[in-house]
Amino acid sequence: MKFVDVTYGTKGDTGLYTYAVNNSVRVGDILQVSVRHYKNGRIFGTTAITQKTGSQNSVQGQEMKQKAEENSKDGQIAEALTSKDLGIGRTRTAQGRYAYEGVGKTVKDGDRYVADPNQEFVRTNRIQAVRGANILSRQAQTAAEISKTPLAQEAVETFDSYSRQFMPKGEQ
Repeated sequence: MKFVDVTYGTKGDTGLYTYAVNNSVRVGDILQVSVRHYKNGRIFGTTAITQKTGSQNSVQGQEMKQKAEENSKDGQIAEALTSKDLGIGRTRTAQGRYAYEGVGKTVKDGDRYVADPNQEFVRTNRIQAVRGANILSRQAQTAAEISKTPLAQEAVETFDSYSRQFMPKGEQ
């Protein structure tokens, strides 16, 4: 496992956000990540470009991890799954070539990587599938963290406790 700092979108003009990824992710790679909105907590998917990487065993990786945990509301670092992690292969054309997917390659613009300005972003089924899987993974991670808090455990209502109010008095 390694940690990556990414910028959101295709222009590389946002702040840096840290994710945990597999070891095959490199600087300049385009990822489909989940984001939790800072105000309402809603989780959605977006495109991100890897700006910096650090192995979990390196000093740089440990610094990235520590900084991300400090900046996170719940102390957790979100995981960004890749299409390789999910087993989602590339689409082939009728001629057997790989079809164009998403944004193409990235280019270095100053000190940041950005999507090639000559390529138009195309939201493909593969991109949507990876985003969806990352959203579900983040929701599961968030639900697991919430369920550990004592207040949340009291607030969770089971079907039995909810339906008991509608049952006749003798059947409760």
